[in-house]
This record gives sequence, C-alpha cells and structure tokens, in this order.
Amino acid sequence: LLMLYENIKNKKIFKYYNDIKLDIYMDYNPCLNIDNKILTQQMLISLLEYEKIFSLIDESNTEPKILELGGGYGRTANMILSLKPKAKYVIADLAPTIYFSKKLLSNSFKDRKIKSGFKIDSSKEMMKAFNENDILFIFPHQLNLFDKKTFDISLSIGNLCEMEKKQIKHYMKIYEEISHSLYFKVWEISGLPYSFNQYYSVHNSKDYKIKDNWKEHFKDRCFMPSNQFELGYKF
Repeated sequence: LLMLYENIKNKKIFKYYNDIKLDIYMDYNPCLNIDNKILTQQMLISLLEYEKIFSLIDESNTEPKILELGGGYGRTANMILSLKPKAKYVIADLAPTIYFSKKLLSNSFKDRKIKSGFKIDSSKEMMKAFNENDILFIFPHQLNLFDKKTFDISLSIGNLCEMEKKQIKHYMKIYEEISHSLYFKVWEISGLPYSFNQYYSVHNSKDYKIKDNWKEHFKDRCFMPSNQFELGYKF
C-alpha cells in the first residue's frame, strides 16, 4: 500500500482523491491513514485503472457510457461513478456476485437511478432501461441486446484470463460490436490447467483474439501486481 501511494501521490490523477466515495473500499479492504488520507490498496489500484481507461476515451467527457463485464464487488465502478457523476454504467455479471455489487453501489449512490434488468429479453426494452437509468445491472447473456456502439468503452478486468478460448472469442466479438474501445487486464501468463491445459500469454495477441485492425494504445505492465498487464484498444 505504501509503495502504491508513493507511486501515485504526485500523479495528476491523485488530485481527484477528495471526490472518491470511500465507504466501499474501507468496508472490504485493510486501510491506512497516510498524510491525513484514508487509503486502501484496491482504491489506489482502481484510481490507476481510471487513469488508463480515460486515456482511451476523452477525459473531458462528463457523460461516458461504460460497460463492465465481471464487476466484482464494484470497486472500479465505484471509482468511475465517483469521479464521473453523470456517467451511465452497465455491469454484467453472474449471481451471486452481481447482487452483492448492486447492494454496495446502491448504498453509495443513492442519488442515481439504478435498475436490475435481469428479465429484459428484447433490444428495445434493454435500450429503454439503459437510456432511463444511470446504473444498470444485467447478466452476461444479455449483452447482445444492446445497439451497436452503445458504449464509449468496455471493461474486462481480471476475467478474460479465466475463460475458455471460445468464451474469450465470444466476448471480444461483443465488445467490438457494442463499444468503441476496450480496456482489459490479465495476468502476464495465465491459463486453465484443468481445462485441456489451456494457457494464455499477454504477448500473444491470438490468445486473446485481438484483431490486427484494432488500434493498440497501450500494453503496459502494472505497477502492482507486476505480473499483470493492462491493455487498451480502439476498434
């Protein structure tokens, strides 16, 4: 945590610290009080992710449209929604995790219009729910109900490296169809040893079904953990 803080405290991005809603980080992560600031490792990692994400889309965009697949307990969503109060945010995840993130984010953002769209089964209904709400929770199989290029960016943090190859191909195709850009984070070397010994390398674009016509904006080693990489593409 101290190493992360030393790395980020002089960055331009750290000026946003006072706008971050801290409860979600403090309740579920060890925290320290440093320089009269409450800090957690997950909060600082999320802030570094924010910096990378908004290097792919215009940082001056006050109303970004963001999709996150596999939002976990909502740490990345909490950061973006804290710093971009007018953002539209969709989280697609599985039960029971999605119910947990919905509860936490609903408690943090009581002023936002929040909806569960788990029973939506048409594109018309999905786009209506998206347009009329600020935060929308859905299941992954519903992603194909969004109109083409609905989102400024899709986020996939720490989950592509846990999928079968056919699943990676499936989601990469969806990201390209419904968003303008993609940010994802994976282990440098990862794989599924109990699934036909499939292994993936971040240095092999074919492992993650990255197309030649996608414009790579960065492929950087993370500061922490250093065996993770974050990648950014525009379609």
